[in-house]
Amino acid sequence: MTQHRHEQHPQHAHDDGAPIKDCNGAMNKLFDLLDGELTPERERQVRSHITSCPDCFTHHDFEQRFLQFLHEEALATD
Repeated sequence: MTQHRHEQHPQHAHDDGAPIKDCNGAMNKLFDLLDGELTPERERQVRSHITSCPDCFTHHDFEQRFLQFLHEEALATD
């Protein structure tokens, strides 16, 4: 059996407090946003970028729908 070392997902990287300036910055915080783990100010910054960038909005929308699907499937199997 192969053991895999658990590596921190880049989306869950420590928040260094740097301003969200581009798509990489916003996408690095995407899962923290979807998990409700951002401060109100950081959430505002990420959402501001996502709502103004069609590519990031599409990625956010997909991930949000996927997480909702997983949640609904988990409830259905209980």
